[in-house]
Amino acid sequence: MRGRTSIGIDFGTTNTVVAVAKHGEPVRAVTFQDGQEQSDIYRSALCFEQLAASRFDVEASAGMKAIRAYLTAAYETRFIQSFKRSRCKRHLR
Repeated sequence: MRGRTSIGIDFGTTNTVVAVAKHGEPVRAVTFQDGQEQSDIYRSALCFEQLAASRFDVEASAGMKAIRAYLTAAYETRFIQSFKRSRCKRHLR
């Protein structure tokens, strides 16, 4: 149908891809910006990071930002690499 837009999302174990289809146009992948990098895939990862000793001061991040937060966290984190399995990391300081 003219003027109609369809969106497809593939929530993969490692990567997520979003595609947009418009009538009369080629299907295109949505691009994601991460700092200076641009990509048509988005890492399937979430990180819930404690920002201080208080367990109520938490920040959530997704994609490559979540991976960086997990690797550099100063306090406890909850890292979900895919929605099928998860890992936790504790820092004692």
